[in-house]
Amino acid sequence: GSGGSDGTVFGIGGGEQALIWNYESTSMLFGTADTTAITIDSSQNVGIGVSTLDTPYGITPRLQIEGTNASTSSISAFRNSNDANPPYLLLGKSRGTAVNADTAISDNDVLGKIGFVGADGTDRNNSGAEIFARVNGTPGSNDLPSELVFATTADGGTTSTERMYISSAGLVGIGSATPSGGLT
Repeated sequence: GSGGSDGTVFGIGGGEQALIWNYESTSMLFGTADTTAITIDSSQNVGIGVSTLDTPYGITPRLQIEGTNASTSSISAFRNSNDANPPYLLLGKSRGTAVNADTAISDNDVLGKIGFVGADGTDRNNSGAEIFARVNGTPGSNDLPSELVFATTADGGTTSTERMYISSAGLVGIGSATPSGGLT
C-alpha cells in the first residue's frame, strides 16, 4: 500500500506478536502445490480446501472445510492421555450481544445444533436432519435444565420436524410431544 492504513503488513506488533495484516476489504489466500489451501474472507470466515465460501443451511459458517474424499473433508479431534477423559466438541449459547458475554439464556433457547444438509441439485439450504439441545425449564445459577431433540425431514419436505426427544426429567418421547416414560 501507499499509506499506513492500506496494503498488507508483515511484521511484529507492539506486544511482540507476529503480524500478517491485510488492511484491504479483500480475501487473504494461502496456498500450496499451486492451489489455494486456506481462504480468509473480508468477514473473517475461514475456508480450508475451498476458495469461495458457501452458505449451507442458509448461513455462512465461520469455518468451512470442503474436499472430495474422506481425508480432505473431515475434521478430527483426538486426545492422547493416560486417563478416561475424551476430546471435546463444545457448542454454547448466551443471550449476550458481544463476544465473551455471559448473559443468561431462557426457556426454549437452543444451546447448539448439529445440522445434516445435502445438496439437492439447487443449493445446500435444506435440512435433512438435526440434533439439538434446548433449554427445558428456567435456568439459574449453575442450573441448566435441557432436553435433547432429534428431528428428521419427510420425503418432499424442506424442514426438519421433531421426532424424538429426551426431556430434562429423563423422559423419552418418540412421535409424541408428551413423553410417557423414562429409561432406567
